[in-house]
Amino acid sequence: QQEGKNIVRRSKEVDFVFGTHNISLVPSLIKLRKEGAPPQVAVDYRDEWEDLPLGFVDPGRVSVFVSISRGCNKKCSFCIVPSTRGAEVSRDPDEIEREIRLSVRQGAKEVILLGQSVNSYGRDLNPRMNFSGLLDRVASIEGIERIRFTSPHPQEVREDFMNLVAENPKVCRHIHLPVQSGSNRILRAMRRNYGREKYLAIIDTLRERVPDISFTTDLIVGFPGESERDFEETLEVMEYAQFDSSFSFMFSPRPGT
Repeated sequence: QQEGKNIVRRSKEVDFVFGTHNISLVPSLIKLRKEGAPPQVAVDYRDEWEDLPLGFVDPGRVSVFVSISRGCNKKCSFCIVPSTRGAEVSRDPDEIEREIRLSVRQGAKEVILLGQSVNSYGRDLNPRMNFSGLLDRVASIEGIERIRFTSPHPQEVREDFMNLVAENPKVCRHIHLPVQSGSNRILRAMRRNYGREKYLAIIDTLRERVPDISFTTDLIVGFPGESERDFEETLEVMEYAQFDSSFSFMFSPRPGT
């Protein structure tokens, strides 16, 4: 979305470019290209949620991805999402349920709920709804046996969320909880709005309630200003949390961050 027309200029192999707000246009983009039209770029922001063609639900898949929100209201200093995808917009729960029920009819047993910060879902809805309420609603759908989601934000982890993970048998005992750094100094520079103490307290509480729970995470190494001691504090958090896996990256700058 950020690069848009630059992608087409850079490579003659590209047929079209589309953003997360324009997925419903893909069939027409393909049709235009097959008919000889030049490469099209569809990256404009759209306020409304799209109605996706039925063909976008892949029949026979056991596990399906379902978007519940887009955009983000967080202001993490390393992240381009708020400027490329806009403010957080929650999807209507009725639409989410309809898509999941359609997927179940086509063979799905597992749903993976997607959002930049899934556990802040529903604050912009009227009436308001929280993420735990949505999880309860999804769990009530007959045929769904497993529920996963990515990614919750540590700042938004509340008691009701931890209770639901512990008590609802359909919610998988796995949480992808991005930590990014184990240093409070770096977390402040990242504008993450939590400290290592809060993060590790979440780990402790969930492990106490769900002893066999699995944790995965995201990590950024070499954030501007990071010292050797900051890095060592990240290693301490990793040792304590015993993550099953991590998406670990060296810092890379983005325009506008």
